[in-house]
Amino acid sequence: MPSEEDIVSGSGGVDAASVGTGAAGGAAVGASVGNIFPGVGTAVGAVVGGVVGAGIGALNPVPVRTPAGPQETTLQNWNSIQRRDYLSRFRPREDLLIKYATDAKAPMRAAQEAGGLVNSAYSDVGASQQRRLARQGVIQTPEQIAAQGRRTEFSKGLATVGAMNTAARRTYDRQTALLSGGTFR
Repeated sequence: MPSEEDIVSGSGGVDAASVGTGAAGGAAVGASVGNIFPGVGTAVGAVVGGVVGAGIGALNPVPVRTPAGPQETTLQNWNSIQRRDYLSRFRPREDLLIKYATDAKAPMRAAQEAGGLVNSAYSDVGASQQRRLARQGVIQTPEQIAAQGRRTEFSKGLATVGAMNTAARRTYDRQTALLSGGTFR
């Protein structure tokens, strides 16, 4: 327990600001208790509360900021450098991952994109097949053309649905993995 001299002088690990803070807080509590007894009670309560608060402030000191030494200044500089580095390099990537992981429409967009890619791929293949048959001099009958069109459309429908389902599921799985702390693949 610090002595009265330590409390007044601020030595012994207790500073005057701690004591003053405790005294002010104790005086406020004492004054509010003193309001119960009108007249003399308020003044007496403030005095008693101030004395008690000074003792509490000495026992539970509030740290006062002292000037920084060279080690603390270096640490502050290092912390600010790390913070700027984090904000410039990592935070934008984190924000993108958070935005991606919490986007409820991302699976649907991925499915639509996959469906569009399959459709364009089938269109390109159909045109290429027609050019190849024309170069070879093959002339198809209307029945053959209709049968080939039905097979192509059936295959295209299956491929489109499969690609859309796979893209939506993979996107949803990626989002779930990111939200649960997994890796982004």
